[in-house]
Amino acid sequence: MNLLFVTKPTFTEVSEEAPQTYVGIWKSAGGFVRHELLPDGRYVKQRGRRPAVSGRYQVEGERIAYESDEGRTYEGVFANGALRQADMLFYKVN
Repeated sequence: MNLLFVTKPTFTEVSEEAPQTYVGIWKSAGGFVRHELLPDGRYVKQRGRRPAVSGRYQVEGERIAYESDEGRTYEGVFANGALRQADMLFYKVN
């Protein structure tokens, strides 16, 4: 799956709460990387036991767009009960 960033999304305001089906903890197949999607549009990404990145996210349809607090952006897609981001699959654990 190839994602193309045409423009940088902006997250200056979160107008709606995230859909409840996406809120929660998503772990990689090996369990080393995890994304916690919070209901207020914030996320925390961890590698191992240490937080690695935090920021805001927005869900539109089956797509999720992230912007880290440092200004980096990336995307993912929800499909078949999993979250695909780049070459990784994440599964919801709660």
